[in-house]
Amino acid sequence: MPPTITLNADGLATIRARLGASTSKAARPVNYRADSDGTPLAVSLPGPARLATRIRLDDVDAYRSGRALLTRPTGSDETPEPVSLVDVAAALTDALRALPERPDAEQAYQDLCLAAASGGGLFAGYVTDVIRAYVKALSPLPKAGAVREGPKAAQTGAERMKALRERQKVNAFASVADWLEVILLDADTARGWRSGDDLHAACLTYLENSYEPGESLMEEPEHIVAAMPSRRDFYALLDGVLRTRRRTKRGVAYLIPEGVTA
Repeated sequence: MPPTITLNADGLATIRARLGASTSKAARPVNYRADSDGTPLAVSLPGPARLATRIRLDDVDAYRSGRALLTRPTGSDETPEPVSLVDVAAALTDALRALPERPDAEQAYQDLCLAAASGGGLFAGYVTDVIRAYVKALSPLPKAGAVREGPKAAQTGAERMKALRERQKVNAFASVADWLEVILLDADTARGWRSGDDLHAACLTYLENSYEPGESLMEEPEHIVAAMPSRRDFYALLDGVLRTRRRTKRGVAYLIPEGVTA
């Protein structure tokens, strides 16, 4: 089911674009001219990191793995599943466009409503930055078996292999997510249907050129490192994120969506 976001209009009505000095680029206001019925109007939007603090995905617990977003039903112990950042950006756009008119609200609220209604590439880039800031601020995916209760029995060979495979899968997913974010936000990326094998090869090349073997993908959590995904894992992970695939004479193809640029 696609993610949904419900924004608290009362809380958002008090947000201001500027709030003291900030050295963080993600916290600084975003200023540009939005098109309002053919008339360019200046808007000043809250920094992506500030608006990200007001976001809550409906009915799920959310975590990050590297730069990827994973969710599971609120309060459940199910294994978190990957969520398409494209879908989350669309959900945030819908939520902003659904905000009611509030004459009593701060100017930043009015500008958010105007920018959302106007749309366009600059607004799409802003929403993408907000989602990136939201994911970055999430708690990391809990380590399997991180909770200890009394003395821990020695693992069997089969248990060690299972734990190793789980770690490898987490590392592979985070590595693919890191590459996928780069290509989705790159304006030069070819959009439309792309061969799965070609995408897999491009992912491996990116990881080989960007990271040393075993290098951490992020400073935190340090246990998630760069890994070369197998073709099987790569396809499984793209199925969970892009979710749009088809079979061609050359094999599996995936749809790289339009309009996701920084």
